[in-house]
Amino acid sequence: MKPITIYEYYAYTCPQEAYDLLSKDGGGYQRPQSPDELESQLKDYVNKNGEKGLKALAEIHPDKDLIKSVCECSKNKVEKKENFSNANGNTNIPDSQAEQVNLAKMMIFGGFILVGIALIMKK
Repeated sequence: MKPITIYEYYAYTCPQEAYDLLSKDGGGYQRPQSPDELESQLKDYVNKNGEKGLKALAEIHPDKDLIKSVCECSKNKVEKKENFSNANGNTNIPDSQAEQVNLAKMMIFGGFILVGIALIMKK
């Protein structure tokens, strides 16, 4: 089974909706004579419009309800995993855990100071 691109998928499964999207935007696209030509126009459309173009394609996707249901599940999983202090210091954690994080930071800093003092005293 040969893998297909998303543009090829649109060109074969919903050609009318894809062409309606291209002609609605006023990009100067002529009515394609083949699915391959529509595929090429869709690639050009996304290259010109970037993320906005991809979102417009997502709105006409034949399986968009299925995709949205999967995305909702993913969002719920991500929200549950945000209880941590990340590398840029953004904390979404309860105050009691924030205190423990700050205490650990102070202990690490204190350890560096003690090692520095020990090195100075050794010389």
